[in-house]
Amino acid sequence: MFWRRETTPAAVSSTAFDLPPPAPPTGRVGMPSILFLGDSNTEIASHPDTLGFQVRFTQDYARKADTINRGNSGWNTRFWLKNLDRLVAEWMARPPSLVLVMLGTNDACAADGTIAWAHVPLDEFKSNLNALASAFQSSWGSRVLFVTALPFDDNSSKWHGSRTNADAGKYAAAMVALGQQIGVPVLDLWTPLQDSIATIFYDGLHLNRDGNVQVHMRMRAAIASAFPDLAPESLPIYYP
Repeated sequence: MFWRRETTPAAVSSTAFDLPPPAPPTGRVGMPSILFLGDSNTEIASHPDTLGFQVRFTQDYARKADTINRGNSGWNTRFWLKNLDRLVAEWMARPPSLVLVMLGTNDACAADGTIAWAHVPLDEFKSNLNALASAFQSSWGSRVLFVTALPFDDNSSKWHGSRTNADAGKYAAAMVALGQQIGVPVLDLWTPLQDSIATIFYDGLHLNRDGNVQVHMRMRAAIASAFPDLAPESLPIYYP
């Protein structure tokens, strides 16, 4: 399910959600680039053996755009916010055209569970996401696409006591709501993949080949809908 704000909503009362309008990535030097920011599922997206979704995008954008993987296993919005200055500085000389922010899986860990250190309260999660999006838009002039947490297989014994599918859904819904408030398009993966939970993971949490194929398909459709000028078929070959 893909969410994009079509009309201007009522003003948000909290100044924490005030964002400048997204600036189109004009005036850039060099090939366009797409940055994938996230946790372990983003990190593993670089693995060809599981048909990682970033690997598939690298093929989609061959000779047209570079794909950059900044997925760190175990990370959440809090960890990325603490490293935001470093991340912004890393790409200031060549800002990404588009940033896909795929976070929430670790933030949604149970506060009293076996991975409690990764838990981030919902309000902080939304504030952190807002800060990340604002920085990417204002510092880089990048477009931003939020990608929600994936479902979780509650039948998985490996992660028992650390998280639940229901909690992942709460964080996915919070991301969708925030995106609607601040005008950032959101790709909801949690909702449409509920019927595929038993087949898209190799351990109940991390994507297998089928899962990566499905996520890549949905991400590609979301990019084409929200930012049609950045779809692979819209970009010219950089070195013809």
